Amino acid sequence: MSSVKKKRKLTSGEGFTLGADENLGLSIGALFRGDVNNEGLLPPVPEEKTVKVKSIDSEKENESGISRLSRVSLQRQTAGRGGKTVTAVIVPKESNIKRDQLAKEMRKGLGCGSFVENGNVILQGDICDRAREWLLKKGVKEVISGN
Repeated sequence: MSSVKKKRKLTSGEGFTLGADENLGLSIGALFRGDVNNEGLLPPVPEEKTVKVKSIDSEKENESGISRLSRVSLQRQTAGRGGKTVTAVIVPKESNIKRDQLAKEMRKGLGCGSFVENGNVILQGDICDRAREWLLKKGVKEVISGN
């Protein structure tokens, strides 16, 4: 094998050549931004944008409609669950909230598992006290704790 080095090819662009001994009159930032014309750099044009800021908490409340509830009941249940205790959040049938979305919000807010069963939100674990405080914080007017 020979130890002869290969010569590098020069890369050429529009009107200029990049090499080891040549100077380039454009900045790299100008090349990437594309604000170059034939005479040189163009001044940046300020753009005014209106940004509407919406809080994440109010957006989540609007998705499930939990703040519109006036009364919610909480029950501890163990029947049919292999001895495990769950907390059932009983929402009135006539309310038109999204129960799947409510279960998801409670799952994230309380740090527990949750699912919807027979129109009720089931929270895994005996967390009636935490669920009561969370519901009151979210705007439910009355929370009734049952057995």
